Amino acid sequence: MKPLLLILLLLNFCSFAQKQSNLPIYNKETVTVQGDWLIDKTNAKARLYQTEDGKLVFSNGIAARTFSLSPNCATVGLDLLGNNESFLRSVRAEAEVEIDGSKYSVGGLTGQPIHNYLLPEWLAKMEADPSSFKLADYTIGEIKERFPWKKRASWMPRDMPWPLPGKELVFRYKLDDTAISLLAGKSLTDEKRTVLVNDEFQTRNDRWKIVASPSDERNSFINEGKSGEIMALANTSVYADQRVADGAKVFLAKLDPGTDKSTLWGPGMGLVCKDRVIKMNFRTANRQLRFYDGLNDNMVEVIPAGKPVWFRMEIAGDKILAAWSFDKNEWNQAGSATLNPDEKPIFVRLGKMDGKGQNSDSSFKGEQGRCHYEAFQMLGDIPDVVKSAGKEQFGYLKDVVVEVHYELYDGMPLISKWIKVLNQSPREIRINTFKSEILAVTESESIVDPKKKWMLPNITVESDYNFGGMSDESLFQSSVAWNTDPLYLTQVNYERTTPCLLETYPKIGPDQAIQSTKSFQSYRIWELLHDSREPERKGLEHRRMMRALAPWSTENPILMHVSSSKDEAVKKAVDQCAEVGFEMVIMTFGSGFSVENETPENLERMKNLAIYAHSKGIALGGYSLLASRRVGGGNDVVMPEGMTPRFGNSPCLQSNWGIKYFEELYNFYDKTGLDILEHDGSYPGDICAAKDHPGHTGLNDSQWNQFQKISEFYKWCRAKGIYLNVPDYYFLAGSNKTGMGYR
Repeated sequence: MKPLLLILLLLNFCSFAQKQSNLPIYNKETVTVQGDWLIDKTNAKARLYQTEDGKLVFSNGIAARTFSLSPNCATVGLDLLGNNESFLRSVRAEAEVEIDGSKYSVGGLTGQPIHNYLLPEWLAKMEADPSSFKLADYTIGEIKERFPWKKRASWMPRDMPWPLPGKELVFRYKLDDTAISLLAGKSLTDEKRTVLVNDEFQTRNDRWKIVASPSDERNSFINEGKSGEIMALANTSVYADQRVADGAKVFLAKLDPGTDKSTLWGPGMGLVCKDRVIKMNFRTANRQLRFYDGLNDNMVEVIPAGKPVWFRMEIAGDKILAAWSFDKNEWNQAGSATLNPDEKPIFVRLGKMDGKGQNSDSSFKGEQGRCHYEAFQMLGDIPDVVKSAGKEQFGYLKDVVVEVHYELYDGMPLISKWIKVLNQSPREIRINTFKSEILAVTESESIVDPKKKWMLPNITVESDYNFGGMSDESLFQSSVAWNTDPLYLTQVNYERTTPCLLETYPKIGPDQAIQSTKSFQSYRIWELLHDSREPERKGLEHRRMMRALAPWSTENPILMHVSSSKDEAVKKAVDQCAEVGFEMVIMTFGSGFSVENETPENLERMKNLAIYAHSKGIALGGYSLLASRRVGGGNDVVMPEGMTPRFGNSPCLQSNWGIKYFEELYNFYDKTGLDILEHDGSYPGDICAAKDHPGHTGLNDSQWNQFQKISEFYKWCRAKGIYLNVPDYYFLAGSNKTGMGYR
């Protein structure tokens, strides 16, 4: 290790140690709050603790999220303390970001042997993904308000705190030299390496030492004279070894799985060391690509049957990196293994091996089948001058920081999470996609057969990136997904389709360009851990959550609609409301009220009506239609072929018309002093493929940019105390009320 890098690592470790020395020691028995959190919140304060073995525990005595800090930061526990319920079954990355076309894990650990539960003793053997963002620092502080809120206390049953009391924990991650080198290496294709061995198996090559199980006389690595073609019983060993050449760094093999139907003995490639074999193989019977590091065997991917696949293994310092591809261009990570001091590969092995990469056979040998190795290459290093150019090309990414934010609130088993990407590099970067949460949760039910409607894990998830309907379920079309887990091979469901992997990501985009010194922030999600499946209790918990996160939703004025915006009609409605105790008048659909009428006369008239209403203690505002209308002039959304807008027609909020419409809204409410907007349709999530709208570049950024346009306006309204009646689920973005139905 270079002296400078060692010093930096020691300084970083000392920084962590100093911070943790100031933290109280976590003791579950004394931290756990007794009683029902719906009734008694006493002493349920959020706080950061440390454990005796150096982990962090973020807990309020009701719930706890535990983080391991080394060799990278990762969530290793998610618990309800009162009933000793653990929600986490497997460790994953803390987040994922795609920057300039390359995806990176943020934090996390790899190497968990199975994924239906997590044992603490496994953590010591798990590793950081070498290409991931690594933990650089963390801070703990008070929660800050998401946006300003001007309270309308007379409309509320009681005062509500804002911001919600609790703590914010922020982890900061950066790419290190290893990650940059790996990225540079990926960009420098293997074609630029020195070719040490090239075998297309056209003729027999005496460099290969063949081992064939004697269980069947036809077992062979040279079937019917064809070199590289294996004929063998499904679960028997047939392989060929070749000594690793001096200077060899990369090993490539192309396999046609043919008619092979093996399970554990699937054909693959391995690197043979003195005391173990590190291998990857294709179990053709169940179509699983697997990686074995000499101790643990993990499933990588389920791939189509009968399709040729490339294996790639690389010696990168003290690591063996494995990957696979269909086309030798786009490589998918399969796994990694750390070499022990003085350990190095001696042979490369192609063929059918047992689970440990050796030559034993199964007691159930199966039927005969063929598979064929079509190509093999052993490659040397990349010239230094080429490496240097690659590192310089990606060096700017070392100045990109990913922050992962957590909030834990006092008195509730409720956690919020989001990410922020800070571009401290001298050039523009692009955030193509992201995942702000990847949580492998214990499944709620185990069913062998296929099932259409699963019982989901007992967590309510909310997001402030939510549109397209008045139900909280619309978030599953925008920002949240309960997905199947490809690593969870031991699940009961035969087709492995149990939805037990919580992932939060926009279904399109965001595809955002971030200038130097600027930042990008994801939407927020909230996770409420339930302690019961009883519907009434879950409903009470959810309502408590929403009142806390969107306390403006408790502003509940008694209102009436007036069908005309003429002065006489509006003043009459105001007088009637004042007389009987109503608090709000809305100039409704068809009344003639229009925020798009910016004439001085209309603005002055509306201002005078607002003054009159306020003199009577009445709030006043009106109706504006956004979606389900066609505005023309190239300003409507351009949907991809075969798709239509949710409400039949809709303008693009980032077209010239859309930008002007929101300018009119800001100007109208700022100048008139009106304090209600009934915003019909709102933004339903329609995407737009137009290339000439000034507020977005194309399809991939259209949804994100349109949502930002409307949510920024709603937050501005919240700061001004403007009441928002929106028939959509925009509560967490600032709206007060949604529709009660249409009948």
